[in-house]
Amino acid sequence: LSIFKLLSVSDELHPLASPAFPETFRLNNDSPMQKALQFILQNFQKQIQVSDILQITNMSYTAFYNSFKYTYRMSFKSYLMNIRIGYACRLLIEATQDISEIAYDSGFENLSNFNRQFKKIKGVTPSQFQKQNMVIRH
Repeated sequence: LSIFKLLSVSDELHPLASPAFPETFRLNNDSPMQKALQFILQNFQKQIQVSDILQITNMSYTAFYNSFKYTYRMSFKSYLMNIRIGYACRLLIEATQDISEIAYDSGFENLSNFNRQFKKIKGVTPSQFQKQNMVIRH
């Protein structure tokens, strides 16, 4: 009970969901954007080609990018990066792998790009994030 009291008076706010997850409940399961989202969530750890998504959604490049940005309020590239960084954050908090393994497991091809993108989105390096979010394990 005391932890809830501490949390209620804390000045720090921690979002429970990534900004990459706007309300999607209004989308029809068969809509092109829902198909794109499902593909991204199932394959974000791999190298995703836009051509794969265009084939799944049966859309042109321009139509896909415009529709994606309208639906999710960010570009496809930004959305994918947010998904990968969010997943990496979870792995960093769990602290069962080293940072280079986490980078590759999150869909990054090299550690340098992972560190750069992580700092750009989170404002801290992966190791700083991990230290700030250490979970005491028994």
